[in-house]
Amino acid sequence: MELTVELANLLSNLKVNHAVVIVKVDFRQQKAAHQAKAALENFGLYVFDTFIPLLSAFDKAEASGNAVFEAVDDLGRSDPRRMTGWSAYCSIASQIPCLILKPSSDTNNLNNQQPISA
Repeated sequence: MELTVELANLLSNLKVNHAVVIVKVDFRQQKAAHQAKAALENFGLYVFDTFIPLLSAFDKAEASGNAVFEAVDDLGRSDPRRMTGWSAYCSIASQIPCLILKPSSDTNNLNNQQPISA
């Protein structure tokens, strides 16, 4: 988390809009993920509401050079958790346009910046 805050400070100094995605969240550790989100927000960082889960489907997809929704298990069948991972990324993607349209002072506590564009 310390490195995330340091990077955010660097990006702020460079006047680059930014946001935080919390990734590799074990479903058994949801409380820790929420605590991390709150701590990052206390530093004034914008943190996406959705967490990216820790899934073997991501590793399988990466190993085969595919997107997570195309992940297959060791027997060549569609990985049953692949859509959980894909859905999490789609949820984050749906939040990005709202973030882009906000003045940067709302997203990372900087003043006098222009909104970013995609």
